[in-house]
Amino acid sequence: MEYGNGNWLLRGCSKADLARAYSPDVGDRAARHNLSLWISMYPGLLPRLQATGWNKRMKLLTPNQVRLIVEALGEPG
Repeated sequence: MEYGNGNWLLRGCSKADLARAYSPDVGDRAARHNLSLWISMYPGLLPRLQATGWNKRMKLLTPNQVRLIVEALGEPG
């Protein structure tokens, strides 16, 4: 899945795809773990995600959830 030039902010995607974009040099499980860790460590991000209906077991992220993550962590890649 290719994104760039701000396109991460335009659509939803799977949590695995977003995690791989942030951690392309590790396995899928490690990438998902890293993303979850960064979400929990970024001040205020977790409550904002939870307000959108997010939970840690979600497989698909809405465009709004992706936007919140990318705004907090920066665009992947």
